[in-house]
Amino acid sequence: MNTIDEIKLTRSLHLEKIKTAYKKLGDHIKNQRSRMVDKYFEELKSSYSDFELAHIQFALKAKLDLSDDLMKEVSTSANEYLELAEKMVDNFMDQQMIKESVNNKELKKVEERKTRSKFTAELEEFLKHLQEYIDKVEADETLNTDALSAEIAYMEDKYKEIMKVYDVILSGTEDLEIAEVVGKKSQAERKCREGLFTLRSYVSNKTPQNSPPSSRSSSRKSSPERESFRHKKIDFPKFGGSLRQFVTFKRDFQDMVVEPGYYEKKQMSHILRNECLTGEARNAVHNLHDYDALWAKLDSLYDDEAEVVDQISKQITNLKKLEEEDYDGFVKLVDVIEKADLDLSAMGSTTVLNNPITVRLIMGKCPRSVKKESPESSQIKSRMKNLTPC
Repeated sequence: MNTIDEIKLTRSLHLEKIKTAYKKLGDHIKNQRSRMVDKYFEELKSSYSDFELAHIQFALKAKLDLSDDLMKEVSTSANEYLELAEKMVDNFMDQQMIKESVNNKELKKVEERKTRSKFTAELEEFLKHLQEYIDKVEADETLNTDALSAEIAYMEDKYKEIMKVYDVILSGTEDLEIAEVVGKKSQAERKCREGLFTLRSYVSNKTPQNSPPSSRSSSRKSSPERESFRHKKIDFPKFGGSLRQFVTFKRDFQDMVVEPGYYEKKQMSHILRNECLTGEARNAVHNLHDYDALWAKLDSLYDDEAEVVDQISKQITNLKKLEEEDYDGFVKLVDVIEKADLDLSAMGSTTVLNNPITVRLIMGKCPRSVKKESPESSQIKSRMKNLTPC
């Protein structure tokens, strides 16, 4: 068993390690060596934990109170080094984030210029292609209207894509360049619309009018009962046995099948068993035919608010704590919370997400940049608070 002197010596050695790690940490922060900063900060924290343990052992062995002046004097020294180190590392990380943000903005500008250049070349090629057809039409060349119609459809889709890309480019454009981009977009829109209108007019003038369909064909096609039945069959909601989906399924069935009043209970029983239920849920009621008995059975199996709340709580608890820049993980976290919010809202119960303990749990899964108040994270935190208000 260690003597008092041995424990005291061990404590002193750990304190010296704290001081040494603190000095090296400061040197590496000054020289902007991120990897070494992480290494010596971890080393300092490890030495501090060892110091704490030895300090407590010494107090027990010497039968001293940790609040004694001599004990406090020793521990205060170690605490000060740890607190100063934490402040230095926090400031260093903030500076690194700012520097990285600036670098990312510069890279983004370069990528935006490349994207704009590539898009401009594609736009010029598209307008050239469109103009070739306009020249043929204006020269009164004989064109195959079917082939031209297909080409017009292609160019109309391409035109929509071009306008979407223009909007993306515009959203990332600096204020000084916005007027130029808007002007080019308006010019491109005008050329595209005028050109496509010219081609459509040519096809319309060259295409003979089709004779009206026979009355028999028209009657069969426009049968209200036939159309009504086909569309409603496509729109039947589905349910396979997921507790979290049951309330939404029941609401959709009420809206789409019951309330319109097209069906009697026998028909709704058939629709429920054969069109809506799948998998586990269908197997659970395979021997039931009475409509009310079907819903009574489904309610007994799946209408369980407490179990849904328990599933959501476990899902949130089991989420891993996110690292910095784990954007995919953060998107998954937000999706989980949004899905939970929708499921609980459908049940008329959002108290779980409104609970401050749950809010702290969710924020505890977030990376440091989201927890910390900063301009970069304010938008994300606002979104989280809207989902889980305190």
